Amino acid sequence: RLVWSGLHTPGKALPLALGALAHFADHPGIHLDILGAGPMSEACKRLALRLHVDHLVTWHGRLPLSEALAVMSKGHVLLHTSLSEGTPTVILEALSLGLPVVCHDACGMGIAIDQRCGLKVPFVDPETSIQGFSRAIEQLASNQELYDRLSNGAIERAHDLTWDTKVQRFSDAYLAVCQ
Repeated sequence: RLVWSGLHTPGKALPLALGALAHFADHPGIHLDILGAGPMSEACKRLALRLHVDHLVTWHGRLPLSEALAVMSKGHVLLHTSLSEGTPTVILEALSLGLPVVCHDACGMGIAIDQRCGLKVPFVDPETSIQGFSRAIEQLASNQELYDRLSNGAIERAHDLTWDTKVQRFSDAYLAVCQ
């Protein structure tokens, strides 16, 4: 069960997730929960129909945070197709729920996600992204050991990225320099 969350805008690149999902159109075990809405919602729904993946998608729209987290907690993997972001909150939320993250190897998400908690897709062009996301989905769906390792690592990485942990690291570094 895959989860995608965000505004339906060009920079969030939801069509990349739908393109990757097209590789699994005949695979009833794969499902994508899409959270959020925006100016591209209707176009993305039409794309899902054209790609013959509409039966694999649930469109949740905008939800209150508690409901969005409830949907995410039933998922297994967060697909984060954004093209340019820092470290968005949805990544931290997914990690804290034990969801491995599949994202581009770029910007803040490329730093936040490491080999312990997710898989990174080369940031080259749309076709490379679609291929990378579909390969990552296949890896996680077919390798339980990999999935379990990344799920456990997601929770550990979420702890690494908390403000308390960051403050402690800065404090430790400051004290080391001052001594």
